[in-house]
Amino acid sequence: MSIIDLFTQDSVALSERVSRGMQAFYTEKDDVAEFDQRQLLDKLSSLSIPEQPLSQDDYMDMVDETILPQCSHLASPTYLGHMTSPLPHFIPEIGRLTQTLNQNMVKMETSRGLTLLERQLLKIIHQQVYSFEESFYTPYLRDFSQTVGIFTSGGTMANITALWVAVKKARTHSPQVKKWMIVGSELMHYSFDKAAALLGVELVRLPVDEHNRLNLESLRQQCNACQQKDIGVACIVAIAGTTDFGSVDAIDQIASLAQDRHIHLHVDAAWGGAFMLSKDNRALLNHIEQADTITIDGHKQMLMPIGTGMLFFKNPIDSQVIRHTAPYAVRETSLDQGRFTIEGTRPANMLYLHACLHLIGKQGYNELFNKAMENIRCMARLIGDNPAFELLSAPTINILGYRYIPERYRGKTLSPQDNVVINDFNQRLQKIQRANGKSFVSRSKRKFANYDEQELVFLRVVILSPLVAEEHIRFVLQDQFTIAQELEKTID
Repeated sequence: MSIIDLFTQDSVALSERVSRGMQAFYTEKDDVAEFDQRQLLDKLSSLSIPEQPLSQDDYMDMVDETILPQCSHLASPTYLGHMTSPLPHFIPEIGRLTQTLNQNMVKMETSRGLTLLERQLLKIIHQQVYSFEESFYTPYLRDFSQTVGIFTSGGTMANITALWVAVKKARTHSPQVKKWMIVGSELMHYSFDKAAALLGVELVRLPVDEHNRLNLESLRQQCNACQQKDIGVACIVAIAGTTDFGSVDAIDQIASLAQDRHIHLHVDAAWGGAFMLSKDNRALLNHIEQADTITIDGHKQMLMPIGTGMLFFKNPIDSQVIRHTAPYAVRETSLDQGRFTIEGTRPANMLYLHACLHLIGKQGYNELFNKAMENIRCMARLIGDNPAFELLSAPTINILGYRYIPERYRGKTLSPQDNVVINDFNQRLQKIQRANGKSFVSRSKRKFANYDEQELVFLRVVILSPLVAEEHIRFVLQDQFTIAQELEKTID
């Protein structure tokens, strides 16, 4: 086969093979117990570049045998452990469109009118968040020296960019300050550790209250201590949907403190931000519009594929703080969005947002989040009604934490040593459940105020898929209960 054939021949047969492979994948059991890491590494170690290209059929045989069996069944209604969005059936087709066009959103020369479409889509979501009048955006539509937002590869890059803006603003405003800090709760995403390391500032993680929200008194004390030591606070981070618990910080009170002290407020709403599209649940994000910058991940709760992060600037002028140009691209007077992004080359992932807004719409998103909240409350109720389980965090949005309590530890005041045993039990329980492949929840480990700040291992559930029903929730809990009954026999 000539290289030219790869550009001129149709790919109908390959498309059909991919469709059959995916259909087989989705109907197979997710049996992680059959996953042999050593065996797979041995098989992959023989991977090499062939001298002659394979036929498409031979290649798909290799994919079916070697690749698909190693993938996680993230769309299963009994897979309730992570934040990866299930994808509506139209998304792969939009993906085909995006990849075939292969536009590069770094500059207008390689994306033409899609740059203008991207800016308009960012404006639409910005307006959903900040509720500004249309007149606010009139200058923006004509002034390309700034932007209301950017697309990124995900929440990590959005958070890093937000902190870059905050730190650069702070250093410019107060050049005499030698040391700067970023302050937030101990539940901040690990991307903030990366951002602090890259920016050369200190990251301070403060305690949370009994509702897993940033402790406001600790925040005040930290800001006061910094002021007394001539240390600058460049940014306060609030969270709208913590990774562990789905908790939402008291944004209004944090914003008030930040405004009084002229500190940049960033809200990490990578998980919870999409609730703004639901009229019935938007109140969960009350006061988010007071943030200077906001991160939202489309690939978490907006049903888009991985790689669709967004960052929004309340004041578009803030985007100019990080604007960079080059003589061969993203020129000073250009319309290029690449002037405002850390990443250079970017795919036209905003087409997924365009498709979702039109094919799901506000009604669809409202239905999605109503169903998610109904399911998470159902699971919280089932856990609370079962003495074998302990609900550790009542859900604010669609994440909750709980643990299994072995029978001998029920109905008593638990000692720190008891909790050590229960920690080990829940860790083993989660590993066995994952290995069996019938259902899945994730696990985490955090301090809990009602256990004297002792670290507890807990089971973590994330429910978004509209395909999840009460029967699936009951199945997951029963699967855990069955495993736990056998595990209890091993407790000394």
